[in-house]
Amino acid sequence: MSTDHLFTLRVRLSSGRLLTVHAFENHTYYPYSSHTRLDIVAVLTAPGQRREQLWKRGTDLGAMYVGIPGHEIIDGDYAKEAVLSCLALRPGDTDADFFAEYTPAQLDFVSTYGEELSMVVSDRYGES
Repeated sequence: MSTDHLFTLRVRLSSGRLLTVHAFENHTYYPYSSHTRLDIVAVLTAPGQRREQLWKRGTDLGAMYVGIPGHEIIDGDYAKEAVLSCLALRPGDTDADFFAEYTPAQLDFVSTYGEELSMVVSDRYGES
C-alpha cells in the first residue's frame, strides 16, 4: 500500500474484524467544483485470515470517493467523518443508483456493518 495517503482510520468491528481505511487526495482538476476528491481504500481483516480489499483506489468498478468542500480541511475531522459515513451507507439510506456499481462483497459489508459503522461515526464525531 502506498504511503501517500492523507489519513488512515481503523475501526474494530463487533465481529472482531478490523476495518482499515486510507484516504488519498485525488489531484484531478474538476472545473466548476470547489470540492477536493478523496479516494478511499478500505480493507477488512479478520484475525488469522487474509486481508480483503473491499474498496480500491481509482475509477474502476468497486472504487469509492467522497468530495470535501473547499472550506474544509481535507485531513480534518469533517473529512474523516465524511469518509466513514460514505462507507456506512446502506441500501435504503440513499438512492438505489448509489449502489449500482457495488460488488457483492461491498453490499455484504454495508448490509452487515453499515449500522455499526454509523454508530462509530456518531461516537467519534458527534451527531450530524
